[in-house]
Amino acid sequence: MSTKQKQIMQSEPDRRIHDMDWEQFETQLSGSARRNKARTISDQVLRDHFGPEKLERLQRLADRARSARQKRDALRGNIIFIPGIMGSELTVTEDGDDDTVWVSFLRLIAGGIKKLQLDPDGSQEADSTLRVYPSGLDKDSYAEAILWLKANWNVEPFAYDWRKDLDQAAEGLKGLVETKFKDQPVHLVAHSMGGLVSRNFIRLYPKMWKAMSEPKKVQGGRLIMLGTPNYGSYAIAQAMVAKDKLVKWLAAADLRHDLDEVLDVLNGFVGSYQLLPAYAKLSVPEQSLYDRGTWGRYPILASHLNRARKFHTDLDVSATTDPERMTYIAGCNQETVCGVKIDAPGMFEFDITLKGDGRVTHALGLLPGVPTYYVDEIHGDLQKHEHVLEAIDEILRTGKTGALATEPVAARAVRSVLSSRVRAVQDRQDAEEIRQIAEATNANQSSAAERRRAEQLLRQAVMVQASSKVRAVTDSVPAETYAVRKKKTQREEPITLNVEIVQGDIRDIKTTAVVVGHYRGVPPVRAVGALDQALEFWISKAVKRGIIGGGLGEVFLIPNVRKSLAANAVILAGMGEYGRFNREDLDLLFANVTYGVTALGWREFATVVVGSGEGNLSLEQAIEGMLQGVGSALRQLKDQGHLETLRIVEYDTNRLKVIKELLKRSSQNQKVVGQFELADIASA
Repeated sequence: MSTKQKQIMQSEPDRRIHDMDWEQFETQLSGSARRNKARTISDQVLRDHFGPEKLERLQRLADRARSARQKRDALRGNIIFIPGIMGSELTVTEDGDDDTVWVSFLRLIAGGIKKLQLDPDGSQEADSTLRVYPSGLDKDSYAEAILWLKANWNVEPFAYDWRKDLDQAAEGLKGLVETKFKDQPVHLVAHSMGGLVSRNFIRLYPKMWKAMSEPKKVQGGRLIMLGTPNYGSYAIAQAMVAKDKLVKWLAAADLRHDLDEVLDVLNGFVGSYQLLPAYAKLSVPEQSLYDRGTWGRYPILASHLNRARKFHTDLDVSATTDPERMTYIAGCNQETVCGVKIDAPGMFEFDITLKGDGRVTHALGLLPGVPTYYVDEIHGDLQKHEHVLEAIDEILRTGKTGALATEPVAARAVRSVLSSRVRAVQDRQDAEEIRQIAEATNANQSSAAERRRAEQLLRQAVMVQASSKVRAVTDSVPAETYAVRKKKTQREEPITLNVEIVQGDIRDIKTTAVVVGHYRGVPPVRAVGALDQALEFWISKAVKRGIIGGGLGEVFLIPNVRKSLAANAVILAGMGEYGRFNREDLDLLFANVTYGVTALGWREFATVVVGSGEGNLSLEQAIEGMLQGVGSALRQLKDQGHLETLRIVEYDTNRLKVIKELLKRSSQNQKVVGQFELADIASA
């Protein structure tokens, strides 16, 4: 049997699922079909494709949709649902045969990515014998949202070719409105890049957008954006220099092309360039991203950079920002690239923040004046989150919702921002797993579960999704408002911690480790400078040689080998770029310090009040941030790590008194850390 024949046999069940329209898909999932022995596709095929947990969830949603429609006289109105970048399937017609290449693990391992390559101007296929067209939404990413909305609305998904200029996508959206909803009110619900398609459509066809509304805006006329990069995303720049796991994992799956060849294809998509951060939103050094020479050896097209810059300029007009008809839903508390430092052509360093959804920062997503709601969720799963789906229903009907918060929500647990080295190791391990499954599949030796695992990993990278987890999206439990859920989540496990205040010099503190903060690229000063001097300027030398980076959340341990300090070790906690450090970052910093200390089996550490220097956080913000970070980490660790004592060190007498008063106040507020005992001021 040839390799092609093997692939056809392996992919036939998946192809049948891809080829179903949404009505057929819902029918096959419904209870009535499951009781019909003559159904066109079996539960086992669906289970192999989606996995047992997700299949059960989709079946519940299909039954919910059918039951709701049977009880209604008429649907509430019309919705066009627009997916994000890479969320539309792309099918290739070759020699009269149609073959879905994106996103298909079986096609990608056979080098299918090459068939998606565009010519240099980005408008046509590089191979003129091929025809590539958007053939539908990726059901793995959008089935929950479509099935949920179909319960009460007439939903029309809009697939588009995300590789090409967003003017073409806007034109396609215009054609869909004219064909399906001429002279009818219709809402737009858009995920990620889909929001840019929508706003570009509004810019190009303002009369049509005006006609899509009705006075009460219930049946149509609203735009809801889920994680849309309205001013771009730094993550795109990261992907263009192959520092994003998406590129690495696609290359791992491809048995015919190496990473450079895969990157050459991806960097030819003009649509991707239009997701670069808007020129006007970049710092002066970062604006050189729009200069071809900045990218060094990487395959970047100057014409696409110019087009992207013009696209953002054209889009930044008043007509495309309408607070009366638009709503934004933002994910938060996810590691998100928020800035870039250009060391040399093609040599970039990226900053991380938790003020984003893992792909889009709040600074580059939110539109001025447009009502915004927040949810603790990652970019690629926003459209699956039960409270987001409840909110969409409510916003479309009333223009507002109580299902989501109106301010960034507290994290369910402080995320540990991994060092670039640790993250690289994890990504490499996943890439190796994808490669092994690809090779086994090519030899016809992989199972359906293994192929599903590989495709799930690719989809997590492509769509920026969390790892597989059960999401209860049902009608069995009445919807709760955000305020009700907030009260429930505030009942945290109590944490007991002994907090001591010590007056003295950080160099004289007897403990397992002393903690100080360090900005990237800033010479050691104040407490760090004092420790550096005691260590014979080892820190300065390490910073200069690039051994110590100072990236936000990175923790660097320096053993006190020469016994020049009273402590056994120094922990340098990375604070990122000077001037960008905030209270949320401090939470993260001390969570990571706590993870590191407890992993080493230590029961205590001492620290200065990190981040409270001139021009930074107030003492109150710094104290609360430190305690919040420690407490969140201890709750996350539970029985896997234990910390008994935290010593806060201060030399100045006046600041010492303020710190003690702030700690007394915090000890009465268990939301900060839990229960902690405050010892009297001691001397070093």
